[in-house]
Amino acid sequence: MEEGTGSEGQLQYVAFPLRRTRVSSTEYVETTTRHILLERAVEDGLVITAPLNTIAGSERFFQPKYSKLSRITFEHSAAGAVDNPFEEEGAPVPFGPDTFSVEEFLESLPAGFVKDPQYGLGLLKDNNRLVRLIEEHSECSELRIVPGSGIKVDDNVFRMGQAAWEELWSEIVRINNRGNIAASRVKDSFVNNHLADALGLEHSRPKLGRLTMTKLLTRAANGEEALTDDDQIELLSAMQAQARVAAEVAPDTVVALQRDLELVNLDRLIERFEADIEKKYGEEHWQQFFESNAFALQQVFGSPVVSVVSKASVGGTKLDGSGNKIADYLVKNPLTANVALVEIKTPTTKIVKSTAYRDGVFGITSELSQAVTQVLDQAHQLKVHFANVKSDSRQYDLEAYSIGCFVIAGRLPPADQPDRTKSLELFRGNSRAVSIITFDEVLASLRLLRDLLTDETPATDPSPEPS
Repeated sequence: MEEGTGSEGQLQYVAFPLRRTRVSSTEYVETTTRHILLERAVEDGLVITAPLNTIAGSERFFQPKYSKLSRITFEHSAAGAVDNPFEEEGAPVPFGPDTFSVEEFLESLPAGFVKDPQYGLGLLKDNNRLVRLIEEHSECSELRIVPGSGIKVDDNVFRMGQAAWEELWSEIVRINNRGNIAASRVKDSFVNNHLADALGLEHSRPKLGRLTMTKLLTRAANGEEALTDDDQIELLSAMQAQARVAAEVAPDTVVALQRDLELVNLDRLIERFEADIEKKYGEEHWQQFFESNAFALQQVFGSPVVSVVSKASVGGTKLDGSGNKIADYLVKNPLTANVALVEIKTPTTKIVKSTAYRDGVFGITSELSQAVTQVLDQAHQLKVHFANVKSDSRQYDLEAYSIGCFVIAGRLPPADQPDRTKSLELFRGNSRAVSIITFDEVLASLRLLRDLLTDETPATDPSPEPS
């Protein structure tokens, strides 16, 4: 590609064939013809890409990839900034008019987009079904990726929030992985049975695995007819009615079934956590999330805990009735009855400053230090007023031997910024009174537990082919 300037001053990146190319018996693509692949519209903060077929020798060389969708755009702020929770005010604008780099922009595209101009910008093959739906059921000629999680048709523009896009693509990748696992099992079984007589082997059926989706995909790959929704509801009702009898007749099978159901629930919890962590939900959402999914909150602690109460009053009320201290969560160790307090922020909470204080040293943000001070003050108030709190709440099975303090906030610094990670670890490693856990680490704990409970090794990203 080469860089140019449009009639209105916009930055343009154009491509052209290296040689005169014949595309039909009467048509040629000439080297003199420039095709705009990418354009930076400075005024409205858009980066515009044209999905063209740039693979030499193809039937539609330098022709549009799609019948209606003629451009895919990416919307940033009017100033050109990309929304990044780690960036602070005054930081350089990565996609501003003076700093725009086509290579950096393409590299920053969300997963699921073609990032190499040699293959033609646009969507990876697995997303062509999305293009077909848009083209068949709307008059949209533009797909626009915008901040947020909404999806809507706006005249001839199909607007899709980046969080919604990433959720869709992540699920497509997971389905691919499950399908690959299922297909591998069917192939293993087929080859085994084809050679069984010659090698003196026993014939086998494909291993179904423990995950429900993998089982269904394995059966489908093996040519078996899957149960309908009504069949599955009927089967579950019969299982529920006969649960006690089944536990006596086939206890091992019932235990395995229970384990499968737990894995399904854990998978759904992980999928929801993965989706929500990318969105800009406030503290109230995350407090309700952990209240509804106490299992996820339990991954924060190194010992067994049970939730006692959310929005717990821990004391500090003044004579005029003001000043009452409220903790997000009060939990206890069921074996020792010792209590702990949990303060929950959001994944977008900044925890490490983006600008170095000294070479290789980054300060902790005020949001994190204030959260730490807040939970320490709550613990102090609870210690001072503990007897009254127990009596007034009639919770007599609580002890305050050593009140644990936890803060769940923010996300780990990017892998390519080790100095910020080092600074975070130095800070929280020496913050012995308060345990600081990021949302990334809660998610990693859930994934690790899932891997420990299943004998399936998660497949890697299959690197789908570009369209």
